[in-house]
Amino acid sequence: MESWDAIVIGAGISGICAASLLAGAGKRVLVLEKQDQIGGRATTLSVKIAGEEYRMDNGSFHAITMADRGALGVTYERGPGLDKLKLGDLQAGMALFREDGWWEMKDLVKGENRDDFKRVVESIASMSYEQAELLDTVSFDSWIRQTTRRQNVYDFFRGVIWTLTTIPYPEEISAGEVLVTMKMSLDSMHRISSGTFGVGGSINLVKPLAKFITSREGKVCTGMRVSRILIRKGEVRGVAVDQPLLGVGYQYPETEEIESPSVIFSVPVWDLFDFVPPTEFPSWFVNTVRSYKSPLPFSTCTMGINFFMAEPVMKDTHHRVAFSLPHSQLSHQCSVVSASDPTVAPPGREWISVGGGYLNEEERADRSKINAAFEALEEDLKVMYPQVFKGRVLARARRLAWVIDGLKRSPYYTGRHRLPHKAPRVHGLFFAGDTVQTRGCGIDAAARSGVLCAGAVLGEDIPTFRRSK
Repeated sequence: MESWDAIVIGAGISGICAASLLAGAGKRVLVLEKQDQIGGRATTLSVKIAGEEYRMDNGSFHAITMADRGALGVTYERGPGLDKLKLGDLQAGMALFREDGWWEMKDLVKGENRDDFKRVVESIASMSYEQAELLDTVSFDSWIRQTTRRQNVYDFFRGVIWTLTTIPYPEEISAGEVLVTMKMSLDSMHRISSGTFGVGGSINLVKPLAKFITSREGKVCTGMRVSRILIRKGEVRGVAVDQPLLGVGYQYPETEEIESPSVIFSVPVWDLFDFVPPTEFPSWFVNTVRSYKSPLPFSTCTMGINFFMAEPVMKDTHHRVAFSLPHSQLSHQCSVVSASDPTVAPPGREWISVGGGYLNEEERADRSKINAAFEALEEDLKVMYPQVFKGRVLARARRLAWVIDGLKRSPYYTGRHRLPHKAPRVHGLFFAGDTVQTRGCGIDAAARSGVLCAGAVLGEDIPTFRRSK
């Protein structure tokens, strides 16, 4: 029977980061991915638009908060080297659309608002991480309204928390989640928030880590479906893998058992009982996992439009938000991806990615309501981005995308209230991914969970961000 020091199920950001850190610590690691390529939600696809090639991440663009100072930077620093982490330019900042037009977010906190803004930032910087975590059960709306009475300062932080949590409603977000993430950003970059993109798409954040794993006697395998995690007397023994053998017009599954004392489960934790009988775990753990799945704490259908321009019309790297659009009253985010990373579009072209609002169950089941919602969104965009509609649009692509961003970062669903990285009552089973304990947004959150999980396997306290000097 083949034997490894550790087996990682899933080759997304969290699994690959955990595997890279273990490989760097001298462990022989096997990564098993059921899809035909690595990356998970960080997979990048090449698509033809108006006869030209663009590179797009799976679902939508994936910004990286804290750039190379975050958990991804920690992983590269201990693995292939920071010089292998290729990132685009940091976004210039944020802009907010209100009734009187576009505001740069930094202008909201100037003049008479400056002292109040400075006081809020200082209160975040001065609290300990332990103090911030105690606010996991409090909404950010409650905390910020007690901390400032100025609407511009409130709007500034509301815009920032949207980028940090992917949710535009402060009353739905845990204060502790936001404050811990802001503190990490302040300690690593001297900024409340930041964002950039992986050059050539998010898949290029994963590939150097996979190459590093294989250079350290590890292995990264695609098209390998794990059917169960092998456990005997409360200890992990390895995994069973279904390998398809091609016959004449048929596929005959063949099961192979692979031995390891440590298994990292880096797919959504609510799928765990497809691999392990729930009888292996204490009832509180089983009930918690099942509560995550029914109802799914954060699964939302979002609207979006990609504009592919014959020439740059926006040019800047601001991340743009609106809390309520002029006609539809939807929420809104926009990034000019090609401004931060020109490699995703052909030379001289511009790719603008727009997101607008959420569809409920009834709306997304009715084609006429979907079309009406997109028409209203385009009317809003004509007011907000007249230069786009005056320019030469090579193509526009409407999209409905499922947002499944780990667990909703609402009070009681974040931080220490989530499941730990070590499984209870099953020695050698660990969890990584944005459905267990982590902080932050998107790729940085997934990478941070991978770092924490690797630390749990190694019995080491690995930092999850790089402090500024």
